[in-house]
Formats: sequence, C-alpha cells, structure tokens
Amino acid sequence: MSHVSLIGGSEDEHARQVIELRDGGIAIVGSTQSHDGDFRDRTSDDWDLFLLKMDQQGNVNWQKNYGGSGDDFGYSLVETEEGGFVLLGYSNSQDGDVPPTNGFHDNWIIKVDAGGNLLWKKTFGFSGHDHAYKVISTQDGGYFFNGFLDVTASNGAGNSGGTLRANRHGVGEFWCHKLDAQGNVEWQRYFGGTNNDRSYDALQTKEGNFLVVGTSESSDVEVTQPKGSYDIWVVMISPSGDLLWENSYGGSLVDGASGVIQDSQGNFRIIGNTFSNDKQARENKGLSDAWQIVIDQSGKLMASHHYGGSEFDTGTAIGEQEYGGVFITGHSRSADGDFTADAGENDLFLMHILPGDIRAKALSLGGDNDDFAYDLLIHSSGSVFVVGQTYSSVIHDQQNRGKGDILFTRWR
Repeated sequence: MSHVSLIGGSEDEHARQVIELRDGGIAIVGSTQSHDGDFRDRTSDDWDLFLLKMDQQGNVNWQKNYGGSGDDFGYSLVETEEGGFVLLGYSNSQDGDVPPTNGFHDNWIIKVDAGGNLLWKKTFGFSGHDHAYKVISTQDGGYFFNGFLDVTASNGAGNSGGTLRANRHGVGEFWCHKLDAQGNVEWQRYFGGTNNDRSYDALQTKEGNFLVVGTSESSDVEVTQPKGSYDIWVVMISPSGDLLWENSYGGSLVDGASGVIQDSQGNFRIIGNTFSNDKQARENKGLSDAWQIVIDQSGKLMASHHYGGSEFDTGTAIGEQEYGGVFITGHSRSADGDFTADAGENDLFLMHILPGDIRAKALSLGGDNDDFAYDLLIHSSGSVFVVGQTYSSVIHDQQNRGKGDILFTRWR
C-alpha cells in the first residue's frame, strides 16, 4: 500500500464508487452528513450526495454536493462523453436538486457538466422505499440503472406500459430503467417473486444485453431455481427489457451478490458472500465467506471460490487485470485462514488472485473500529484504488475527522 487519505467532517461520510477519468484522474461518489471539515459548503444535517474529483495522490481537485432538504444518497456514477457526470442514488427530498418524490425514497439520477453544474434531474418511484445502486453508460449513448422497487407499495406499477402484476409479485423486486441521453425513460421493468429481491450491480454485455445481480428470497414467479433462504440471483435482460434467462446460486442459508464483471474470456465473475456450506457453496471457512462464482453466458456455474477465515468476511467488488488475474475487495473480521491480521472490528481487505485461483496476496487495512471497502478501481497506471468508510480513530497514521470518514487507499 502506498497511500491512505481520510476525507470528511464531524459527522458521517461514505464512498460508494470510484472510477478512472479520461484524463487519468479519479472521481468518487458517496454521501455526507457533515457541514464542516472537507464539506464546509453544506449547512444541513441531512444527507447529501457528494462528487469528488481527485488526482492519483488523493488530493481533492474539487468537490460538489447535491440534494434537497431531505436525505439524499449517492451510490454510482459514470463520466459522460462531454466530460461531465451522471450520478445515481435515492432521495426523499422534494426540492433543490431533486424533483418532487412520490414516496419514502425514490430512485434519483442527475447529470452534471465538467464543472459539476446541474444539467438535468429525474426521480422514479412510488409510495414505498425504492432504491437505486448502479448506473452504466450504454452502447447506444444512453444510460441503464438498477436497484429495487417496493412493488407492494406501487400496487404493481413500475413496468413500461403500466402493467399491473401485484398479484404475482411482492415486497421488493429488481427494478431496471433504460434512459436515453437526455434522461427520458425508454423502458422500465421489474423482476422477481413474492418475497424480497434486490439488485446491486449490473453491466452491459459485449452482445448488448444487460446482466443484473443481487439477492433473492423468492422461490416463485420469475425465480424458478431457488437454492436456499437467500440466493445470489442473476437475470439477463435484452436491450428492450425482456427477460432472457435467470438463475439462482447458493446453498441452504443466506447468500448474496454485490458486484459483477465480464472477464476477458466472456464469462461473468460475481462477488458477494455466503453463509452456506452445502449445494453450490460447499467450502465455507467460517461464519460468512467472501464468495466468487464464475458463470458462462448462459448462466451455467463454471467455478466457485471461497475466501475467508473463521469469522464474518464479505466481498464487495471485483476487477480484472489485463493478463487475467483479479483483485477482490471487501471487509473481514477474521484473523486466520486467508486473512492473517485483524486490527479491530471489520478491516478492509484487498486480495490478488492469479488465474487458476492462485492466491498471490491478501492485504488488510484497519484500525480500532469498523473499516469497510465498497469499491475498487484497477487504474491504467497499474495502481489499485479502494474506497469505503472508516470509523477507526486512527488508520495508517491518519486521524479520523468525525464519526465515519471516507477511506481512500492506493495500493502499488
């Protein structure tokens, strides 16, 4: 590890996604509750989405906050062709940078220019909790984003055309939107069963379809192959929003997915965690393992890999190097097995895995309290950046500025 920065104020902050920009710089999205320290331009105690533009050394070039008088959370971002950004999260504000919302939380997406100035803003939702977690640029110049819909509260609404399916779906569903470049809805679809189904990551395949991953508690409707109480659930959607296939992965206990990539072989690598020790998750090392599965383009399980020790470990993000090795990040409470040290509660970890699941290195970073990793970036310079949140009083000689600070790390 070559660099650690803590960014924040006297309240809570967390970073959720980090991306490389065309100029080699870095942008980070997340949420802040502070109005001092690095977020002095805020006056409210409510949550706002933040956007940080940084260099590779962790210096902040500029910072912008977006939101209204309620709570506004940031989870994902993409750089636009013009050098601006599209930012995604969810909100319960009715003013400011947020159009009027319909429920407790609505999906919220905004576009800003290269200086961070607001260009357009959109919300999507109904009377319940509707959250959005991942936005991607699409091959046709538009945007796709996903999260979940409280379809019980929406009374079945939430599909293009207004089709009511409340008698077939319930609680939370995978909810997907396709927008054009101006933010207009081309289609919106939800998928799932009669229990809780929540999507957290997505990508557009090389063939133009959309692969969406998350967690499912259902065993009916579109969830046709359940394995246990909660499974990793994967859906493949056509460019027009039609379900092409779905599959569940896991054991008899609780399993979930946080991230996905399409690797250089065309397969999909999914990272998350598993509490199971049977069926497709038969090598559990402790309470919960970080779990990587590899599936082919039809959803067939190709490989299953557990990483962890005797305590709770979970994977949150995965990235591939040019030669086929992968980096996995997450957080761990273990001090044995694949993790040889635990400084406090949860520690951030970064694991380097070579082709053939050869574990080249496992590195941990933490202090006297909880330290979480939420995303990683394999930069074109060869460095690996991991972002998240720390509650530790001191981490790598850096003093915490409040409750939870943004944790920014560069490795190599």
